[in-house]
Amino acid sequence: MILMRFRNTTIFLTVIFLTVITGNISAQEQSDDEQIDAPIYFINFQLLPGMNLFGIPFKKTTDIFLIAPTVGIGYNLKGFGSASIGLINTGIVHGVQLSGIFNFANAGLSGLQTASIFNVAKDGVRGVQIAGISNYASGTFAGLQVSGFINRIEGDVWGLQLAPINRRGEGGGIGVQVGLLNFSESGNVIPIGLVNKMKNGMEHFWVYTDDMLFLNAGYRSGSKIFYTHSNIGVGGGLLSGKDEDKLVVNRGGFGFEFPLSKFFIDIDISTGNIFKVDEVKDFWQFFFGTNTGIYQIRVIVGYKTHERMGIFAGISYDYIQQNKDTDPSPEKFAGSAIGKSNDGKTHKMGLFGGLQF
Repeated sequence: MILMRFRNTTIFLTVIFLTVITGNISAQEQSDDEQIDAPIYFINFQLLPGMNLFGIPFKKTTDIFLIAPTVGIGYNLKGFGSASIGLINTGIVHGVQLSGIFNFANAGLSGLQTASIFNVAKDGVRGVQIAGISNYASGTFAGLQVSGFINRIEGDVWGLQLAPINRRGEGGGIGVQVGLLNFSESGNVIPIGLVNKMKNGMEHFWVYTDDMLFLNAGYRSGSKIFYTHSNIGVGGGLLSGKDEDKLVVNRGGFGFEFPLSKFFIDIDISTGNIFKVDEVKDFWQFFFGTNTGIYQIRVIVGYKTHERMGIFAGISYDYIQQNKDTDPSPEKFAGSAIGKSNDGKTHKMGLFGGLQF
């Protein structure tokens, strides 16, 4: 009986919310030049959306506390708001919006939004948005976005986006994107991700060989100057066809490019592992397992024969460390360059060269 009453009450409140929300938002929204000083209420407690138990329903107020068992609808918030489903503030928010599903701040946010599904903040953000699925902000953004799926910002950006997918529109400022896929219509960004699509940015595949006798293929993408790169190479028995260890190397890192007309100079760093193929049991071991580790700092000089085509060569400092006795021995990769090998470790200088396209 209690469960039935709770379910019926929930359905009733949801119907009331859907009926009221459209008209209420429309009635409370106003342009920036019409912002008014709303009377301050210490607490706005709403059993039903927008209906203050301790005041006039739907009156524009500045709330210190906005509390709602389901959905809370208010004007300004200068303090703390919390609701089990969602919060909607059609005025400014200086403080914290905390809800179970969603938050809206329609006239600017200075503070924190956190929800399990999504957050929306318009007309400028100075603070933090944390959501389980998505965040959206428009206007000047200065702060941090963190979500489990996608972040999006429209406007000038001074801050960090952290999610599997990050999107940014046109605008000034300097922003940082950290994720698997990063997209930006502005060139003022530092992208750290597997794939980066930037305005006037770079995107190249490359094939190269090195003195460790690996044949490597890689991909790099980023802004005009900063890029991230990932590489995979084969060596040993996989390349020579001889009866010897079949080896694979994976590497990933970031770098900086300095273009000089058709010439370019890159400096990048990377870290990765060298594996014996026969000992790799699954995907996670291949990318995240501990085998013979390799760490590189490279200086690259290249020439673009066409817009995307080019040749390059470079010199690297390599540090190679064997983690287990059964892992590939670093001494096998010392090559003809000057190096030092002992206790399963090698420091060496290396040479490499190849094509980018």
